[in-house]
Amino acid sequence: MDMENSPNKHGPCLDKNCGHCCDPIRVDMRNRGELPKDKNGKDIFVERNEILAPETHIETMRLKTFDCINFDTVTKKCLDHESRPDLCRNASCVSDPKGNIDEQHKKTVEEKFIKIYRQ
Repeated sequence: MDMENSPNKHGPCLDKNCGHCCDPIRVDMRNRGELPKDKNGKDIFVERNEILAPETHIETMRLKTFDCINFDTVTKKCLDHESRPDLCRNASCVSDPKGNIDEQHKKTVEEKFIKIYRQ
């Protein structure tokens, strides 16, 4: 299966014990859609009441931040990895699976954000 269209995009999360995209969850406000819920219909993401802008896209991108109830901040792992929502399955710092995964991961992890709103 083509990783570009896979429901489980490759990411170095497990290989590198990285939870960067989970802590916090950053959701683009332009195409947010409905946020995931657990099997009982309860919210999985808890809003942080802050909006971030990546320094590289400070004028055009706004990211709402959330904590995930299934993210273990100590181990940096999802507590329900097999049943994680599509939003999480499709997250990856790897945009080119044929490229240097370490470099792509490093670029993502080192990205700087400006906090533009917090209650």
